[in-house]
Amino acid sequence: MRSRQADADPDKIIDVVVSDRLKECLSPSTLNYVLSLEGDGTFPSDKVAATADIYVNNYTEDGKYRSVPKIEQPRPHFAAKRVIFLLLQRLVVIAIVV
Repeated sequence: MRSRQADADPDKIIDVVVSDRLKECLSPSTLNYVLSLEGDGTFPSDKVAATADIYVNNYTEDGKYRSVPKIEQPRPHFAAKRVIFLLLQRLVVIAIVV
């Protein structure tokens, strides 16, 4: 606790324990990310949680970056296609009659 400057303050002692427990629950890739950002120091529990959240939202479990999903154009529903087809058919009939 002394190395983390938490030996005198009960709130810091609790935060160190919570931070350590959070790290125990992280996947290996997420833990490695958090530890790499900590460097020589240690993060408080809220920073560990926020950093882990950032990693999980941006990377897959195998460490690959999650790219932005391709947004596909919505395809018309079958009924909408049918309505368009019938309208075009009527336009052709009107054009032939006129």
